[in-house]
Amino acid sequence: MLTKNISKMAVVMIVSIAIISLFFIGCVHVDKYTADKIEKGLTEKYGGTFEVLALGNRYGTMTNDYVKANVKAVDSGVVFTAKMSPKGEILADDYASRKVSGQLEELLNNHLKSEGIIANNLMFSIWK
Repeated sequence: MLTKNISKMAVVMIVSIAIISLFFIGCVHVDKYTADKIEKGLTEKYGGTFEVLALGNRYGTMTNDYVKANVKAVDSGVVFTAKMSPKGEILADDYASRKVSGQLEELLNNHLKSEGIIANNLMFSIWK
């Protein structure tokens, strides 16, 4: 009876480990593939180099029509969000507005600094 319980526990443990390892291996592969597609799409759209920082909504929306990513432009350091369709098309991103906002922040801070005022700004722009 004791050996029967031990063998059942061993089988359950082996199956659990196998399922967990398959889950993590599959997620890493899918995430890397999806991140590469997003980076490639943004490079084609804007030029430059992009790095996906995090993925969310991996086609897990109600209609399974996009994946959302937080992306960093390596050249300028701008961090923004992008949405990609299952076909690999970039549906939306806020790279241009974040880049312009960052440039305006820097311009304003430099102007204020030249007047003897030390300030930090955070600007958001919404473009449609």
